[in-house]
Amino acid sequence: MYKVCTYLYNGKGKIIDKVTTPFGFRDIYFDADKGFFLNGKNMKIKGMCLHMDAGSLGVAVPDEEWERKIRTLKYIGCNAIRCSHNPPSPEFLTICDTMGVMVLDEAFDKWKSGYYEPFYDDNAHQDITDMIIRDRNHPSVIIWSIGNELSEAWLKDDTGVLRAKELNSIVKSLDNTRPTLVACQQGFEDKFGEVTDLVGYNYLEPRMISDHKRHPQRKMLVTEAFVYYSGMREDVVRDFVEENPWNFVKNNDFIAGSFVWAGVDYLGESSPWPAKGWCSCPFDITLKERPQAAFYHPAWNPEKDFLKLMVRDNCFDQAIGTDHWQYPPMADTWDLPYTDSRCVEVRCYTTCDSAQFFFPMWSNPQLPLKPRKTSDFTDNCIKIQLPARKGKVLAIGYKDGKPIMRDSLINHGVVANVRLEADNKVLTNVAKDYSPCNARNTVSNIRLTLVDKDGLVQQMESRRFKVETTGGIRLLGVETGDMRREQSWRTTSMKTYFGEGFIRIQSTAESNTGQVIVHVEGFNNPFIFDF
Repeated sequence: MYKVCTYLYNGKGKIIDKVTTPFGFRDIYFDADKGFFLNGKNMKIKGMCLHMDAGSLGVAVPDEEWERKIRTLKYIGCNAIRCSHNPPSPEFLTICDTMGVMVLDEAFDKWKSGYYEPFYDDNAHQDITDMIIRDRNHPSVIIWSIGNELSEAWLKDDTGVLRAKELNSIVKSLDNTRPTLVACQQGFEDKFGEVTDLVGYNYLEPRMISDHKRHPQRKMLVTEAFVYYSGMREDVVRDFVEENPWNFVKNNDFIAGSFVWAGVDYLGESSPWPAKGWCSCPFDITLKERPQAAFYHPAWNPEKDFLKLMVRDNCFDQAIGTDHWQYPPMADTWDLPYTDSRCVEVRCYTTCDSAQFFFPMWSNPQLPLKPRKTSDFTDNCIKIQLPARKGKVLAIGYKDGKPIMRDSLINHGVVANVRLEADNKVLTNVAKDYSPCNARNTVSNIRLTLVDKDGLVQQMESRRFKVETTGGIRLLGVETGDMRREQSWRTTSMKTYFGEGFIRIQSTAESNTGQVIVHVEGFNNPFIFDF
């Protein structure tokens, strides 16, 4: 990153204004056959769609929370964000600039339909102009999206095409260095996809295969992809095939990349009620990685050693997402409710060539199974059936015949202690004007974890906890990863979910020291975190 300083002088040579603009250099290129190139390197866009909220913070999101979110997504291999479906804050883009994440900057969700219809005629041209002028110096922005899932895409006449051309020409007049895109839904007219430089396909991977044959010069990427199930037909997206849609991207060079819907749980769009938001993302609203997200480690970081065990079973109390957007229930625990020997499905996501499993039997505590080859299964996920017996399930991963990794599922004891861990242990004072440039390291997130006597997380017990603060510490919110909460977002008390709770705090303008005091059901004395 670099900076350019622009000075404004009056007629007497005196500086009367100054603007500092950060910027950077990079080269991007899209090819109809080979996909995407960054600085001359052919690579896949491994993207996630994001809404601009953060749980109890609403959309008043501090910079350090965005940094935490981007860092978390990058860890599993994500290299791009699609802003869905509106321009993000400029602070967000600055963070993406400095952390090396690409951005698809999007102007609209719908044009002359839905909630934007009353505003389109008077505001659309100015709105998209404002977005381009404001964001065009951000090197992280690699694509301008002029709209998402537009009803005009279905029109047989040229109304939609002409509207798209209007907006596209505005973008090109302000910045012709980046490609434009429109994100298209099921059933869109072919001619609608001929206006912009790129065509985004929402959940239409099979149609992309056919369209590449019909339109070999069309440049394509997946602007929305299901998190787990694939569709198999061009015009019907719901087939519930247990094979991740990323496989279409991996196996076809011409598909530049994909954006998962969505990366992190968000408020609104209940999926379904009583969830207060979208709840089937790789990361929950506290930014805890779901076991289901294990798919992305071997898919997006195949060069890194990875092995993760979990159980797929309907006994887990997890909010089920809407229809084709859901995951099967999974958890990385062996504390199952069964007292008989029924079989459950154990899954092992891995980059290893093979894995061998050991599981408890009546007379043999560690009976080995025959090793399984990862290549015999889809999605880098070995699936086996094991009796749900007390004890320990162990998986050892092999590469080139050598054991390199292991993971296990074991039974845990009852809750015996509570662990509090903060991502920021030292806070600075909040600036009195609350300006973002002065509000650094003023926010901390504390994860509360229920553990047994050995310090292992007990996920299947639930305890109510209540939070209070003293000194210069302000409580911003109390959360869990369960979007089906009944309490207000301003509550100070909740039940843990899969052994965890989440506490957001902030220092005040007066002081940055104080205590977070947590009262947990079943314990006489509170647990205290000092700042």
